[in-house]
Amino acid sequence: MRYWLLFLLAVTMAACNLVAQPDDALPDGGGSTETYTNTVAGYAFDFPADWHLIADDPRFVQLWSLDPQSVQNEAGFEGVEGDYVIIGFLAEDELAPSLDALVQRYEEAITAGGATITASRPVELASGLQGVELQTSDGAFVVLTMVNGRGLHVDSFGSTDMFYSVVNTLRETTIEASSSPRL
Repeated sequence: MRYWLLFLLAVTMAACNLVAQPDDALPDGGGSTETYTNTVAGYAFDFPADWHLIADDPRFVQLWSLDPQSVQNEAGFEGVEGDYVIIGFLAEDELAPSLDALVQRYEEAITAGGATITASRPVELASGLQGVELQTSDGAFVVLTMVNGRGLHVDSFGSTDMFYSVVNTLRETTIEASSSPRL
């Protein structure tokens, strides 16, 4: 009987980990939020208005919960106090054959870069987008998903709660007709 209860507990815990469950409320950004829409890659997300968005290139967008200039020193992040997150959104140029192929390619790149994947699990974002979450030995969180037939890598360093508060607002949008099919 004891083993049966342990088995049920293990199955229940595994099932709970199949869908991203973090708090999806955005951190207080002075009470207001902004929406970033990438009309070239076809996605959007919400973020606190006091965060820092760097969107010079539609292929690679960064979102910082702290001022990027505040950590531009030799100490790096060692002197940063409190919760913070840095999120990178990398949209692929080419159409991806599938989410599985995207995940396999990304896992190979992580391993080739010297990091180890410490966890991998499927996730469903609040918008219904399906993805895979990877955690690496260097403390990074990555969510891989597909938007408009292309792979989208959402990388994070820092607070996972703050990361998911933004990622859970990620949604697919329409690509502008005037946008090039290649990013």
